[in-house]
Amino acid sequence: MKKLLIVVIIVFSFACTKEWGKTCWDCDVTRLDGTKYYEKVCNDGEYPKFKDRQGNKLSSYCSE
Repeated sequence: MKKLLIVVIIVFSFACTKEWGKTCWDCDVTRLDGTKYYEKVCNDGEYPKFKDRQGNKLSSYCSE
């Protein structure tokens, strides 16, 4: 039972933090109609930018 608990803790500690060599961002994105949604983005370190299906830029607030 202890071994299973240790394995679960190790898996979650690596799965939720970072992908190797990438920066992960937690973003609150605001659509043009004012509604918001959450998105997690992992990339090469650049601040994420969002667009809707019509190509309009959406405002967002992201933290590492």
